Amino acid sequence: MANTISPNMGLVVPGVGTEYSPTWATDLNASLSSIDSHNHSSGQGVQIQPNGLNINADLAFQSNNATQLRSVRFIPQIAVLSLATDIGCLYVVNNELYYNDVTGGHNVQITSNGNVNATSSGISSGTASAAFSAGILVVKSTATSGADVELQSVILTNSGNLTNQLTLQAPALTGSYALTLPKIPAALSFVTIDISGNISTASGVSAAQITSGSIVGSQIANQTITQGLLALRATGSSVGLGGIAVSSSCGAFTTGSSTPVAVTNLSVTIVTGGRPVRVFIQNDGSGNRSTVVSTAATFGNTPNSSVYFLRGATTLSVEGTGSLCAISSSSPATTTASPSSGQTYTTTVTTTSTAAMSTSVPASAFQYTDIVAAGTYTYSIQVAGSLFSATNTAVNNAVLVAYET
Repeated sequence: MANTISPNMGLVVPGVGTEYSPTWATDLNASLSSIDSHNHSSGQGVQIQPNGLNINADLAFQSNNATQLRSVRFIPQIAVLSLATDIGCLYVVNNELYYNDVTGGHNVQITSNGNVNATSSGISSGTASAAFSAGILVVKSTATSGADVELQSVILTNSGNLTNQLTLQAPALTGSYALTLPKIPAALSFVTIDISGNISTASGVSAAQITSGSIVGSQIANQTITQGLLALRATGSSVGLGGIAVSSSCGAFTTGSSTPVAVTNLSVTIVTGGRPVRVFIQNDGSGNRSTVVSTAATFGNTPNSSVYFLRGATTLSVEGTGSLCAISSSSPATTTASPSSGQTYTTTVTTTSTAAMSTSVPASAFQYTDIVAAGTYTYSIQVAGSLFSATNTAVNNAVLVAYET
């Protein structure tokens, strides 16, 4: 055998003992020349496997692309890369992907907690775009026009507080429609909405009818509010705003005191809004007569009693019941004699009485209107007999009523 050809580079391999000089020397020189210029490409030697590489410095691709890569696997860094040569770099810090741009050397975070870090990136599609500008997310359909945004709800918060939130959302929709907001009115106005979804301030209520948020005029037609539309009024011995305070019955109350004494149960508490309060005594509905009776303690005394209206500890009014004088009578004892000539007729009439004088007045005769500011007030009734003439005072079958007019 004179020589053989190597399989990977086509080298001429001289045959030992069969090829003679100078032929073998010529073949050897040709093979050495091929070895010297080989590059491990196809026909230029065996291709180098990964375990034959020891890359211990930057590997330049001479401005060529790395093609047919299945993936690129990074070694996570503990901080962003910030050397002067770290530009145009894609890398990983901890668990996030970063890019250092070429102009400015900005460390741009691309991912955040498993999502695209949209706070530092823009979105575009054709002429439409969405990007942050000075802290504001700007959504445009073109470079000069805003774009529509479709979403389920908008969550609003205050600066520095993400706990308290206001969620704006659509009602339960059975179809699609539009709501159009109004312009700011020239004066305080009510807001209306028509069947086309147009929100307006053209409510027919003029600015002169509205003062500090309160309507001073009326847009309700006269005599159109029916009884069924009025709110029910609470009743009881203690009521809130709009209620009618009614006490329990005093039963048969009697006192011989000449200084004011509270009548049993005749006390109520009411919350008012600043309108006048009507306070009065009336029958308790038991079917018995309701009276205030003033009775002289002994015969010959004049009965005289007083009824006191109080708001808290303040006496509002004192009403009197009694008589200016004592009137008493009994059947007279009469002596009659038969006349005879020359005699004088004498008739003696003696009037006697042991009954004490009394007067009775309907309980409903006692009433008072209190002009008072808004607040919570307790009204009560006291009675007393005369300081100068011993008198018993009785209040029978009565209740105390108070309500804001």
